[in-house]
Amino acid sequence: MSPGFVSVLADDLSNLYSSHPIPHERVASPVSGLAAGN
Repeated sequence: MSPGFVSVLADDLSNLYSSHPIPHERVASPVSGLAAGN
């Protein structure tokens, strides 16, 4: 994946979080695992 794609995806995720109150702890854990390449 290109850095630009990751950046756009991160923007979409933060927009989703701000418009839909999701428990961040439940979502952030797998997302940061993927971001770290685990």
